[in-house]
Amino acid sequence: MLTQTQIRHYQQNGFQVLEQFFDDSQIQALRRELTQMIDSAPTSSTNRKNRYGQTVEHPSDFSFTLQEPEGEG
Repeated sequence: MLTQTQIRHYQQNGFQVLEQFFDDSQIQALRRELTQMIDSAPTSSTNRKNRYGQTVEHPSDFSFTLQEPEGEG
């Protein structure tokens, strides 16, 4: 449950930090999933291969990651 102070902070700033929202095992699971997603992504918008040279079957699933990434464009 959020306190009134937290609600006001969100209303004024558009975000709220919730410390200890996830426990350590949940954070580790999220990190594993994120690493797998990054490793599975195509290396560019014109390449169907991931960083290991494997073909990415559905590169359009990763199109949100290729919208003007830093260093390109």
